Amino acid sequence: LSRRKLFAEVSDFLLYDLYSPEGTVNEDIFAYSNRIGNERSLVIYHNKYSTASGWIRLSSAYTDKLASGQGNSSERVLRRKNLGEGLNLHNDEMHFTIFRDFISGLEYIRPSKQICDEGLYVELGAYKSIVYWDFYEVQDNEWHQYAQLVDYLQGRGVLDIQETLKEIFLQPVLYPFRELVNPGMFTYLFDSHSEKIEEQINPEVLDEVEQKSRALLREVQTMAQFGDGEYLVDEIAQEIRRKI
Repeated sequence: LSRRKLFAEVSDFLLYDLYSPEGTVNEDIFAYSNRIGNERSLVIYHNKYSTASGWIRLSSAYTDKLASGQGNSSERVLRRKNLGEGLNLHNDEMHFTIFRDFISGLEYIRPSKQICDEGLYVELGAYKSIVYWDFYEVQDNEWHQYAQLVDYLQGRGVLDIQETLKEIFLQPVLYPFRELVNPGMFTYLFDSHSEKIEEQINPEVLDEVEQKSRALLREVQTMAQFGDGEYLVDEIAQEIRRKI
């Protein structure tokens, strides 16, 4: 209710058709977008006991007034906008659109150009609805991280797009970290421990700890772009072994 203007105002309100994979319009789908300043929303409702899927791409025709150039008279013409125009998105390959599903709370990311050219693909069950809001655009960087994120998610929603982006960026470090720090590894260490002080831990266990520590430290070194740190990798890995 506190954001009701985003759904109720009419100045930037557009209705859309849903085009099925066969190219026909599904008359049982009601979809509209709306904008208030930088806030945008997209509401989709399926009014039939069946499943439906397709692309929200083009708006229904609406009347637009054009000045005729003769006094104050104007003429009315019918226009249609694509979804990208309705949401005021950039039609280029460097921008990506992030938005949240109000019902599930998940965030999604799509290339802005794809939304402009192809629309947005949706699937709905009987009498189901989708409410997308919190739209915002991001511009990709020289490493094309958002493009990689789109490829990684393959359309899936996540709780937080920015946190997922960090996780993907840190995958080279997270994988060896999880190889070293996990319940199985800790169980292996505890099972190899002796209650007798004079007895030492199994050397094979220490070798594995040191090897996995080196793998982790090398990835940290690479990500930190610290080229002269190999001696530190050896020193820290051996220190971890001594402490174990």
